[in-house]
Amino acid sequence: MDRMSRSLRVRAFGEGREDVYLTALPASGRSAERGAREVYDGLCAELAARGLEPVQEKIYGLRRARASVLKARAAAFSACGLDASLPSSYIEGRPVSGSFAGVQLWALSRGRREEAVRTLRHRTGGGRLWSDGGRRFLYLPAIDGTSPDGTLPSSRGAQARRMFLNARAALKAGGFEFSDVVRTWIYLHRILEWYADFNAVRSALYRRPGFFGRSFFERAPASTGIEGRGRRGDCVMDLLAVRSEGARGTGVEWVRRSARQGPAPAYGSAFSRAAALGAGARRTVHVSGTASIDAEGRSFAVGDAEGQSVQTLRSVAAVLEACGTGFDAVATSVVFHKSRPAFAAFRRAARRLRLPSWPVVPLLADVCRPELLVEMEAVAVAPRGKRRHFANLPGDRRKP
Repeated sequence: MDRMSRSLRVRAFGEGREDVYLTALPASGRSAERGAREVYDGLCAELAARGLEPVQEKIYGLRRARASVLKARAAAFSACGLDASLPSSYIEGRPVSGSFAGVQLWALSRGRREEAVRTLRHRTGGGRLWSDGGRRFLYLPAIDGTSPDGTLPSSRGAQARRMFLNARAALKAGGFEFSDVVRTWIYLHRILEWYADFNAVRSALYRRPGFFGRSFFERAPASTGIEGRGRRGDCVMDLLAVRSEGARGTGVEWVRRSARQGPAPAYGSAFSRAAALGAGARRTVHVSGTASIDAEGRSFAVGDAEGQSVQTLRSVAAVLEACGTGFDAVATSVVFHKSRPAFAAFRRAARRLRLPSWPVVPLLADVCRPELLVEMEAVAVAPRGKRRHFANLPGDRRKP
């Protein structure tokens, strides 16, 4: 099911046992407080009407809007009987206009899971824990680089290392290992100044047998690494982990390469192109942050925002096709643009490729290379075994 209003997109999957993805944007011209109030009133109405339990919530806006947005959230949650202390992630991201960009929320049907969703508390925050299909899931938001004594390490690299160690400790509190992580969302303040240093820290930790527990090259998590900021420090991370409760395995398929892009570790980034989670009759595909990078790891269409947007969309389509699905199955997404003209170019590219409409939060952000102008991440849900062919998109005559 796909339902749309001016500011709220709702995509629901499953019969009886639903996974529901809600993408909510403020109406243009609204103040942060009014926009957030309208957004959360709409979200809470959907949650209450469907009997849903939130498991993942990502809020995007400027730092100065944080207090107003969270105040509106608390009021709306209280009015519909939700706990305002439920873990969430507030990412400082620049909206295309105004100071509040929007919300992504993933929720599950209440009472139809093997185990009720519960909140896990740990030293650095909280997470959401649930079971489904013989697997346990843990979502951990807003893990930063704070040391056990509450201070921040002085260097960015030390903060990044501590962030991963904090994540591992939080995972252990829920009965998970870092090797169970299938998806990370990593936000780096002033990313262009230290992305290479961050990658070095991440790769060094992933290579440690006692940390990752298996070959990171073969099964590194799907990931986004993008400009952004949490409440404090220079880096913050959200993650999703999956662990089997029996002998069936987790049902995760890793996409290391696609028809258009090679493996990211080949050029120094420790992540997979996507992680596809099979459950029952459907598959959920977490597509990593994808930019205009060709099969050899080179930036493509430098200086051409629309050309980069076409390449990005075709590369996302290729990853989706590798998982047996396409753009019509996208449940939620974020598109990062370096500038407002780049945002306009992306919209032109999507029209040029004649893509179906899909839910998206647009943000202004630096991408991991100075010359890259656009990056996209997505979650798609589709029937297992059904193949679609979208990599050769209509309307596109350019080749990388």
